[in-house]
Amino acid sequence: MRQRAKPDELRAHQSSVSPLSGPPQGGTMVTIRGVNLGMSLSELQGRVEVAGVPCHARSEGYITAEQLVCEMDSAPLGSSPGPVQLCVSECKPELSTHSSQLYTFVSPGVSALTPTRGPVSGGTKVTILGQDLSAGSSVNVRFGNNTCEFYR
Repeated sequence: MRQRAKPDELRAHQSSVSPLSGPPQGGTMVTIRGVNLGMSLSELQGRVEVAGVPCHARSEGYITAEQLVCEMDSAPLGSSPGPVQLCVSECKPELSTHSSQLYTFVSPGVSALTPTRGPVSGGTKVTILGQDLSAGSSVNVRFGNNTCEFYR
């Protein structure tokens, strides 16, 4: 005799969200892991918000029912931290979930560079100090028109 699944066993659940902060300009790729996160990507299209901001489900990184990667829209000025909310197929209470973790909008800022100068030919390793420098899903460093290799 087959046992019937309990409603809580079918409910979508988020176990982790990464990263938990990013710039308000958008473009951050947010990875959501959990269970019952949809049997196809189309069940999630247009149904994901991160801190109240639309986040568009992407095919890259999607693992059926287990993982979703979405790209953030830009946040309105003054946006507050908030959970990730998503609905699977329809936005009914039994098909929606929100994270216990909060996503925060931050603006990275540089406070110091060491050394402050180097040869025009390049090759100088520069240490950058500041706040929220690891926010978002990618980091790009440029000095003028020159892109730099970035090491954490």
